[in-house]
Amino acid sequence: MPSLQEIAEQSRRQSLTQREKEFRLLDALLVHGNDGTADLSGKRHDEGVNFLKILLLTEAFNNMWMGREAAVTGYPVQAMALCRCALEDWATLGWVDKHPDDENRWLWDIYEEYEQPTDYAPKFKAMFDELGESGRVGQEAYETLSKFAHPRSTGLRWLIHAEGGNTYFHAGSYFSLVDLDTNLYFLIMIAQMLLSPVADVQEVFNHFDEKWIHRGQQLTTETTETLIRMNQSISSRRAQ
Repeated sequence: MPSLQEIAEQSRRQSLTQREKEFRLLDALLVHGNDGTADLSGKRHDEGVNFLKILLLTEAFNNMWMGREAAVTGYPVQAMALCRCALEDWATLGWVDKHPDDENRWLWDIYEEYEQPTDYAPKFKAMFDELGESGRVGQEAYETLSKFAHPRSTGLRWLIHAEGGNTYFHAGSYFSLVDLDTNLYFLIMIAQMLLSPVADVQEVFNHFDEKWIHRGQQLTTETTETLIRMNQSISSRRAQ
């Protein structure tokens, strides 16, 4: 009987073979976003809101990369939960950009000069509401992803399948192409959303890279076309 690691590697091979183009785009987006902040590491920072933004981008990248790994190895529920974590990072980035004097809500346990706040950070719905049309899109995605981050019926349904009158539980890796496509849809969408705050941080630190911006625009065009195609395909197949 194959081990969990062997089954996961089999899922990886299936995933990369059947969705090579989509994974190539996702990886390009993730690497491009990470490259956009790489030169800012190991430098002096303001110990304020811009430092916080880089922390949030770092957490978002880690969440997205591990979400990618969960998706490619056949753990689709966990991939969706990690997408939700990265979307929270994105929403927080947008909110602190509008409220730069509230960075103490996140930095108090990093720098001694920040006092622990007496009130909580705003709920994510309130953050999304302040971010205009992009916030509306983020909120819709967040509502879907929350069904997988918590033990709700939609997410739990992905953990079983029926075959020959029997029910099988996905304890470990399980390859499902339609689940993988849904993972990729959200991973690609959020990876593209995260490019804009990277550009904002570059500008603040006077590290505005024209080549990086141009490449980001190319990736955004490809992403838009890919997401439209994927959404149509996923909607059609799940309706069957």
